[in-house]
Amino acid sequence: MNHCSPVIARVVFALSLITPWPLLAGGVQTAPAESRPPAVSAEALYADDSFTTDASDRRELVLTLYQNAPALIRDLRDIGLTDDPLSLRVLDISDRIIAESLRLSGEAPLELLSLRRPEALSREQLLRAMVGHDVLLQSRETTDGEPEPGRLVALVDGEPLVRRGDILELIDDRSPWRVVFAAEPGLMQRTEALWLDLRGALPGRQAVEFLYQTGGLAWQTDYLLELDGDSIRLQAFARLENRTAMDFNEARIRLLAGDPETGAGTMRREMMASDSMTASAEGPYQLFRLPHAVSLPAGQTLQVPMFAHEAIDVHRQYRVQGHASGRASGEQATPVSLYLNFRSPQDDDAAPLPAGTARVYQDDTDGEPLFLGQDRLPASPPGRDVSLRLGTAFDLGAWRTQREFRRLGDRQEEQAWTVRLHNAGAEDAVVEIIEQIPGQWTMLDESIEHERPSADRAVWQVELAAGDEKELHYRVEIRH
Repeated sequence: MNHCSPVIARVVFALSLITPWPLLAGGVQTAPAESRPPAVSAEALYADDSFTTDASDRRELVLTLYQNAPALIRDLRDIGLTDDPLSLRVLDISDRIIAESLRLSGEAPLELLSLRRPEALSREQLLRAMVGHDVLLQSRETTDGEPEPGRLVALVDGEPLVRRGDILELIDDRSPWRVVFAAEPGLMQRTEALWLDLRGALPGRQAVEFLYQTGGLAWQTDYLLELDGDSIRLQAFARLENRTAMDFNEARIRLLAGDPETGAGTMRREMMASDSMTASAEGPYQLFRLPHAVSLPAGQTLQVPMFAHEAIDVHRQYRVQGHASGRASGEQATPVSLYLNFRSPQDDDAAPLPAGTARVYQDDTDGEPLFLGQDRLPASPPGRDVSLRLGTAFDLGAWRTQREFRRLGDRQEEQAWTVRLHNAGAEDAVVEIIEQIPGQWTMLDESIEHERPSADRAVWQVELAAGDEKELHYRVEIRH
């Protein structure tokens, strides 16, 4: 295979499915007619008359995966082009390609005459793709026996004709056999193809880039947090998901954190070793690059390490949240939530934390690991405060009671509340009480001084010794 210069003069074009569209790149210099190579026929480039390109022609495969948008695929191949129109069958391309997003770039101007999208998979299409390949025959009466090997040699009125040893057998509704296929890699790729009718200004084999979007590929972040006293160890993993029918082999992977505007079974998990992952800001997004090529099989999920941080300072916080709105009667039990608070690392090598699921573990007094809970970790640049809710505290209880509700006018009222806390545990605790107070409000009286972090919130910090009980009383005037 002859390799062309890796420098490709990008020829960007809009696809037309109705009339031919000359694909010309501004500034691209075309060789004079007398110096151009002679015309090359399709037969000379494709001796087997297949006029097909597949993964064997590939030079480079780059996947840019998004968390909430179609993936972007850059597939660089050595393709044979002719002066005459050529109908090219493109294999090993995603079955979930967004065909209208396709962009071709070549070493010289290209002319796209038409594009035909992959059709929905049908029985006949699958059988036709397997003609000339080995298949298996399974008895219709039982599924316990071993399938018998055969070769699909042709289709007769849409029914498979299979060679078994020295005989040919037509497998129709009256046959005791049914055709099954081994789940070999690449089976689905043979059933999906993109047909391009095109012509190149530079005949011969050359580098052509296929750039397109596809559904079925995405990535998410998973975090493992190991809690040890007043510090945590944070590990980040990228979960790569392939919901297409295509195997992406030896691909360079780029992960984009952010949400670009788009307008619109059992998974096997594997672990891979990784040296380090680089990250860079790309406009409003963050781009992570895996250091090694990765193979992402069809229908599978792959987990790869992203980065890790040691000894991040952390503190536990107990929190009670209430809402001072309207009349309420009786004592209301309120959960006491346990939060884990820390600041995202901001040293020179620290990368932003993409949004993802964080799972927190801690060793118990016997040295056995315990799962403390999980929460959604928001996208956090370096130095951002992060708060994760792990669950409800067992030894801490809280109860809210509205002692008084008085109308002062059509849009004005006065409320008095008591929040009772009880610590049944063996350790002291500090409980943060957060009351949502709508409208414009003035605190008239309180047993503990509050803080006001925002216009609609009052916050109190209550120190609660082991086995102790305390009450917070407050009275507030609210104007709606």
